[in-house]
Amino acid sequence: MTTTALWNSRQFPTIYDGGKPTAVIVDIDSFEQIEIVMDNLLNRGPELEDQLVIQSEALRRLAEKVLATAEPLSNQGNE
Repeated sequence: MTTTALWNSRQFPTIYDGGKPTAVIVDIDSFEQIEIVMDNLLNRGPELEDQLVIQSEALRRLAEKVLATAEPLSNQGNE
């Protein structure tokens, strides 16, 4: 699946405060599109796949086993 950025901050005029970007000016058409996406994200129902994972007894047992036996990785080489 190819993903495409619908909006990029470089598309809109930026407002700076103290030399830091703090806001962008968005045209009405873009705002309406953003509003639709946000409404869809906020009002979406649960995904069937999420419920399958939540209800999976085998996955729960596997997660419990990993938590019981796993050891933290050392931070060697991450300095």
